[in-house]
Amino acid sequence: MKRIVATVICAVVMLGAVIYGALLATGAISQVAASHLAEEAEKRAVAAEMAVGEEGSTPKEWPLRVFLSTSAVSKYASTLKGAKVVFPVGKNDGTGHVDGYVEASIVDVSLVPDDARLRLRLVTDVSYLADKENPWWASATAKATIEALALPQGAAADENGKHGTRFQIIPDSIRVQVGWFDWGAKEVAARLVANLTTIGLGDQLSFLIDPLPFNPEVDLSKPSISEKGLGGGGSTQIATTIHRDPVSLGAKIDQWLITRSGVWLLGGKPPATPVANLPGSLDAQRALLAGKLGPFVTSDTELVVAIDKSVIVGFAEKILGDAIEVSAATQNTNGNITNAQLKDDTLGTYGVVARPTADPFGTVLAVVKKRQVAWTKDGLSIDADVTAKADVKVNVHFDTGIGGGIGKDVDLHADAEAPLHATGKLQEVTVGAVKAVTFQPVLDCAPLTLELQGAPDTAITDIYFQTSPAHLQVVNAIGGGALAPALLVSDLPEILPTGDRIAADGSIVEKDPDRTIVVFPSKYLSVSFSTQGSATSEDGVTVKANVSVTRRDDPPTQKDTDSARKLRADLKDAVPKLECSKEVKVTLDVGGIRVLDIMRVAAAVQRELKAQQQIAEHVWKGLQPPIRGLPPRT
Repeated sequence: MKRIVATVICAVVMLGAVIYGALLATGAISQVAASHLAEEAEKRAVAAEMAVGEEGSTPKEWPLRVFLSTSAVSKYASTLKGAKVVFPVGKNDGTGHVDGYVEASIVDVSLVPDDARLRLRLVTDVSYLADKENPWWASATAKATIEALALPQGAAADENGKHGTRFQIIPDSIRVQVGWFDWGAKEVAARLVANLTTIGLGDQLSFLIDPLPFNPEVDLSKPSISEKGLGGGGSTQIATTIHRDPVSLGAKIDQWLITRSGVWLLGGKPPATPVANLPGSLDAQRALLAGKLGPFVTSDTELVVAIDKSVIVGFAEKILGDAIEVSAATQNTNGNITNAQLKDDTLGTYGVVARPTADPFGTVLAVVKKRQVAWTKDGLSIDADVTAKADVKVNVHFDTGIGGGIGKDVDLHADAEAPLHATGKLQEVTVGAVKAVTFQPVLDCAPLTLELQGAPDTAITDIYFQTSPAHLQVVNAIGGGALAPALLVSDLPEILPTGDRIAADGSIVEKDPDRTIVVFPSKYLSVSFSTQGSATSEDGVTVKANVSVTRRDDPPTQKDTDSARKLRADLKDAVPKLECSKEVKVTLDVGGIRVLDIMRVAAAVQRELKAQQQIAEHVWKGLQPPIRGLPPRT
C-alpha cells in the first residue's frame, strides 16, 4: 500500500509538470479556439465524473480508494519548484539539431483541485538556449505566469491499446512580464507565446495517465521451526513448510474523481462510461455535478486509504485457492519419544520404550481446504479443514526383565482430520523508532490427533512371547506461532525517482529536438507517512496519515534497503508468539502380549522369589534329589 500511495503522489507531481510542458510546447492559442476547446473539454470532464459517480455514488461503494486533500496536493506540487521545462524551437533537421530551445525554470507553483478539474498556476523564468541559431537576444530572460486547467476525460486507450485516464489541458492565460525597453526579453517572450503550427494541438494538450497498480504480494513459503518436548524426556524440532507460490492481488486504481476538497483515486469497479451530450449549459451541468459529488467532499486528513472487505476476503480466498499443501518433518531429535519403564532390584528393568530412528523420524503432509472466508467487525475470519497423512519411524523396545528384552524398528502411518480457524486484523505497532500499520494474521490452536497404526509385521515376536502390531497415538496442537504481518503504512521513507528521462549512458536528458523535456530539481523524492489513525469496521479497513515529501539527489543506498528489510524482520519478531503446546503427548500401545508356557513358568518363579524368598528357597531345596554319597541337606 505504501508504494501505491507514494506513486499516487508522484503521479500528481508529474501531472503538474506535464501540464506545464504541454502549455509551453503549444504556445498561445487564439481566444476563440481556446474558449471553444475549454467548454467542450469541461463538458467531457463533467460527463466523465458524472459516470464515475453513477458507478459508485459514495466513497464506500468503491472497493479501493485513495484520497489526497487539497492541502496535500498543493504540498506535493511544490516539489516542482526549481524544475526546468525545455522545449524545442523549430524542426529537427535530421541531425538532432533545431533552431534552439526555450527553457522555463519554475519559480512558484500551485495545483488546486476543483470539481472535475485541477487548476494550475506557474510562475517561471524563461530563457533561450541557442542551438543552430544564436541571436543577439539569446542571453535575455523573461518572467511568465501561466494559468491552466487539467480536465479528466474518462477511461481511454492509446494507439497501442494501453488503457488509462485521459486528461485534457486547457490554457487559461499566459502573462509575460518584461521591461518596456528590454527588447531581448520581448524576443524570448515572443518565442514562448508564438503559435508553433508544426505541433499538433490535440497531441500536446491530451495525455494518458496509467492505472495505479494495487498489487500486494503474500509469500507463505518461508519455513518455520518450533521446539517440542516429548513424553519420554526427549525433544525435537518440527520444521514446517507451506508449499504455495507467492500470490499477488493484481488489482488497480484506475478512475479519478476530482472535487474541491481533494483528489480521489478509485478502483475495484469496471471503467465508467461517460454519458454523451448531457443536457443544459456548462454552468447547469457543473451545478448538477456538484450535487453528485457531495458525498465525496470531505475535510479529512491529508491522506486516506480505504480497502473494502470484499477486496480483503477475495484476496484471502485467492491465497488459499482450492487447497494448500503443508509439510512438516522432525529434526535435531534427542532422547526417547515415550518411556514406560519400571526398575526393580530383583526383576531388573521391564516395560516399553520408543526411540526415534534417524531424523526425520516423523513426517506429515497436510492439505488445508477453506470452508468459509468471511469479514466481521473485528476483521477477517477463516474456517478451514485440515487433512493430514503422517508417517513415523521408531524403534520399539520391550524390556522383559529377563535377558534385557527385545526391540524392533517399526513404520507407523496415520490419517487424521481437524478444523482450523484463522483471523486477520489491522494493528498499529512501533518497532524501534518506526511506527507502522500492519494487517496481522493469527492462526488459532487446534488439537490434531494422529492414530499411528503399524502393519502386521510391526508386532514383536520372540520365542517366548509376541505382541500385537504397534500403535502410537500422537496428540499435538497445530496452528499458533507468529505469522508475518502485511505492512501497509510506516514512517520509514520511501525513495522514488522523480521522473527524469535517463539516457543510455545513465545521464539525465536535459533537451530533446523532438519533444518537451522536464528536468526535475532533484533526482528522487523521499516520501514518508505519519499515521493519524487506523480502523477496522464492518466495511473493511481504513488508514489515515499525513504525508511528507522532500527532495533527494542520492539514489537509494544499501542502508535504505537494509532498513526496509530490517523493518519487515522486526515487525515479524514483534508479533507475540502463540504457544499452542510445549509438549507432544505420545501414547505407545504394544498390547495383546502373549507369553508362551515356559515364559509363564519362569515369570511365576520370579514372582515367588520376590514375594516369599525363604519359602521359595526351601521348596527349591526340597525339589532337588540328594546326591548319592553325600549327606542329606540341612
